Amino acid sequence: MSLTSFSFFVFLIATVVLYYTVPKMQKYILLVASFVFFLKASPVSVGWMLLLMVYILFVTYGGAIAIEKTEGVKRDVVSTLTILGLAATLFVLKYAFNMGELISSLLAMNVNLSWLDFVPIMGLSYFTLSAIGYVLDVRWQMYLAERNIATVALFIYYFPQVVSGPVTRFSAMRKQILERTALEYDNIEYGLRRMLWGYFKKLVISERFAMIVQAVYANPQNYGGADICIATLCYAVQLYTDFSGCMDIVLGTSALFGIRLPENFCAPFFSKTVQEFWQRWHITLGLWFKDYVMYPVQISAPLVKMGKFCKQHYGKKVGKKVPFYASMLVLWFLIGVWHGCTAHYFVASAIVPCTLLMISDLGSSYFTKMGKKLPWQENSLLWDNVNRLKTLLLICICWVFVCAESVPAGMVALYDILTNIGDCHMTELWKAAHIGSNFSVMILGMAVLIFADYLEDKGTSLYEILNKRSWWVRTVILYVEIILIIDKGLVGKSEFIYFQF
Repeated sequence: MSLTSFSFFVFLIATVVLYYTVPKMQKYILLVASFVFFLKASPVSVGWMLLLMVYILFVTYGGAIAIEKTEGVKRDVVSTLTILGLAATLFVLKYAFNMGELISSLLAMNVNLSWLDFVPIMGLSYFTLSAIGYVLDVRWQMYLAERNIATVALFIYYFPQVVSGPVTRFSAMRKQILERTALEYDNIEYGLRRMLWGYFKKLVISERFAMIVQAVYANPQNYGGADICIATLCYAVQLYTDFSGCMDIVLGTSALFGIRLPENFCAPFFSKTVQEFWQRWHITLGLWFKDYVMYPVQISAPLVKMGKFCKQHYGKKVGKKVPFYASMLVLWFLIGVWHGCTAHYFVASAIVPCTLLMISDLGSSYFTKMGKKLPWQENSLLWDNVNRLKTLLLICICWVFVCAESVPAGMVALYDILTNIGDCHMTELWKAAHIGSNFSVMILGMAVLIFADYLEDKGTSLYEILNKRSWWVRTVILYVEIILIIDKGLVGKSEFIYFQF
């Protein structure tokens, strides 16, 4: 049951109608709908999927209560076993095969690991992270363990968010889950508009830029460095409109039930530094790893001792930096594993971004001095846009490896970009990617996207701007959006990219 399928719309309409028709049962209607969505959308058999869902639920629910009831060493043991019970399931079902294959290839071992290659389970990494976060919050005594198992189940399996996130926190979801929601026009209008904006991004913009990416990276030997560079920049647009479009659909779907999920993007391509970019991209995942991995590691006893040792022998600055960089390495290693643990994804989502962030941090004072020597004012619009372009190009280094789908091919593509940038085959690319009739739509889509992100960067949004207009203007624009999506949308071309994670 894809988010772009007719069956999803039928399922969603039926759920919304039931939700508001029987207000006393709203939580249970959403819970049943979430189970139905999982069982219909998952390629895994119903029996195995139910078994997995029940296992995750009972480990989370029972583990949190057991943690709350124990103290001292017993609490630590129960917490560790509960988290291992959740993390091990995620590792075995999603990452063990790829990691085994990677290690086997690095050590030149001929080992058959096909028995570890399980069918992908939709949303597994998202709802498992949410469950682990809930258990850790109870362990840190941020709140008491929830006694109502249906509430915990709905938090974990709430169907709009399990497809591609966002990664939610129980403290933010509990009140919304428990409160009865009255039918409000504002929620329905906002939800539908948000969904339409997401479909516009995915079907009208993303799928068209994907044609350029596929044309070049399917046969990179036929193109020059300029073509590969253009294709990589197009992938940046494709990935952003695909993933953020999915989030718009998810957040819009949830808004129909009066439940607001956290934002996952904030105009990332308006970022002036690499660090700022990752703070604006996949926000909930980054915050989850910072709160539940990086900060606990950074204040752990071994790293505190390491920091004190470095401070005594190498100075105060080194004493601060060493624990910070060590925790950063752990964070990015796990993010690399989360993205699938294949070699090219590990390079793209762990090694390259971590390296860029460390270089940026280590050389921040030097880069600031260099910037002041340039003939532009540091806070000028030109200087801001130069930094935005620089950040985009650095981030695109990561995505070269994703597009190339292997580390060696990615290295070759980067080499071609750096040494062959003057070689361009635009005529051949234009024909191969079928750009002709799509060009005007691509330009229109990019113009709307840039304007929307500009507003978001300034602290407002398209929705807020439209909300100030009269009802009939909003209605006309709504119908124009629908017509554009139906007429120009490339339905059925591909799934959302982040479904695989």
